[in-house]
Amino acid sequence: MVSRTETKVEIRDKILSELGRGGMGVVYKAEDTKLRRLVALKFLAPHLLGDSGEKERFLREAQAAAVLDHPNICAVHEIDEVQGQIFIVMAYIAGQSLQGKNAAGPLKLEETLGIAIGIGQGLQEAHEHKIVHRDIKNANIMVTPKGEPKITDFGLAYLADRSKLTKSGTTLGTPVYMSPEQAQGRAANRRSDVWSLGVVLYEMATGKLPFSGDHQQIIIYDIINEPHEPATARRAELPRELDRILGKALAKNLDERYQHADDMVVDMRRLWRPLGKEESKRPKAQRPAPRPVPGTPADLGPDSQEEAEARNTAPRQISTTSKPGGRGVRSGGPATPETRRGADKHLAATQQQIWTYRIALIASLILAAVFAILWLQKP
Repeated sequence: MVSRTETKVEIRDKILSELGRGGMGVVYKAEDTKLRRLVALKFLAPHLLGDSGEKERFLREAQAAAVLDHPNICAVHEIDEVQGQIFIVMAYIAGQSLQGKNAAGPLKLEETLGIAIGIGQGLQEAHEHKIVHRDIKNANIMVTPKGEPKITDFGLAYLADRSKLTKSGTTLGTPVYMSPEQAQGRAANRRSDVWSLGVVLYEMATGKLPFSGDHQQIIIYDIINEPHEPATARRAELPRELDRILGKALAKNLDERYQHADDMVVDMRRLWRPLGKEESKRPKAQRPAPRPVPGTPADLGPDSQEEAEARNTAPRQISTTSKPGGRGVRSGGPATPETRRGADKHLAATQQQIWTYRIALIASLILAAVFAILWLQKP
């Protein structure tokens, strides 16, 4: 156990409280007495001090994370050693772990997608630096009071272009979040992190793990061989599109899985946008000014009142088109004074033709009646 009294003397960070313990280390909340800021100190677990391999992995955590600068990754300030104990000084993150946040049950879909998108963006940043986390799980994700996720604990990370610390055939990480290739002891890559993100997304959305069991061997068998239950089967109100995203993230075949974290982010963001999260950040479009009432002073500009009235009140241009068995009407663009006068003339001519037909019909009927009377009066 690290002595707080000894630590105060040897380093400039004053330990305030213990934040948590993991398989590889103990994390303390501390105050940087020189810069007057809160930090988190992670010490290698005492029972692992004699293991040079664990020390090396612990050092690699800091070396890997130190090169990353992203809003969704916990920043590493420095790495040091005191009295044989190696420790990392990290940014202190107020909030709670995603594990604690998810303990009460599934999260709202908007919140689930927002957190998953942030994790995906952080992973993409790491992958672009050839860093694979290898142990993405809800316990390694901190969520700030503003709902922003921060990836922590690169203790199992490795640099893809350097020597591997883990021998082939050895599995590291948490079984329920492991990808099939990790469960089989094969080398992990960026798509392994995508799988683990899919598990985290599934757990946030449903409150359940896609693969679980009482024994590690059963979990590993299911991860390698069995399909997961659709999220919509566990929570009916979830959209089908989420099933598609999860199906691709949790594809057992590496070639069928998302090849990059940002590919998955694009699909999650597309599902997230209709929920109003992105739209609310955009400046609202101004409504167009209401169209002035025709004939009012506000409608009268540099044109004459007659032209303004014609422009706003004239009917749309009408044209007749011949169709078999009848007439068709087609609407064109806004009528001008000329086209309006033409339309009026056309309408007047049509009405005149109608009256002509009616008069001719009446005259024909009268003439027929006269002939009928004359014919009846014939001797």
